[in-house]
Amino acid sequence: THRQEAQKRQKAKYRTGTGPFMAYELLSYHPPPAHLYRHDLESFFWVLAWFCAVFNPDLHTVGFIPGWHQNRLQDIGTEKAKFLASYAEIERVCANTHATYMPFITTWIKYLRHILNNARNASIMEKEQREGYYELLDGTEDNVPMRPKLVAYARKKLLQAREELRDMVTYDVFMEVFAIPVRAL
Repeated sequence: THRQEAQKRQKAKYRTGTGPFMAYELLSYHPPPAHLYRHDLESFFWVLAWFCAVFNPDLHTVGFIPGWHQNRLQDIGTEKAKFLASYAEIERVCANTHATYMPFITTWIKYLRHILNNARNASIMEKEQREGYYELLDGTEDNVPMRPKLVAYARKKLLQAREELRDMVTYDVFMEVFAIPVRAL
């Protein structure tokens, strides 16, 4: 089928990394999607968020975030989805953040969280568009007159979803966020 041929051409799909620092999308799907540059940027976000939440510079100790240290990667993905979707969850996770790092939480983490949550939603939409496109493409109803139009439209929507997702999480977007001044509390 067309879907199987496309999957063979895709890059290797495997997980690599440490759960608390891996991109949400790589944790949440089985099999995982192809590893993309935006996943590396997102991993940086998780390292920054984790560090700000658990490091105590006075005691030189590092804590941990229980939901991000689980055996099942999909469970970690679920916890990270909560972190992306709810500022209340950030407040809960960062409740013991040292005052030195709170300005990073309220600026960089806050804005990057919005960007990554939008990307998470766009990723779900792209996956749905891809599945719909392959469903139409693999259809055996060649005698349906409107099928070519449906396939063409589904392809167009898939390409739009991929382009939108590609442009959401970029180096330039991250650098714009890091240009936001961090103010001491």
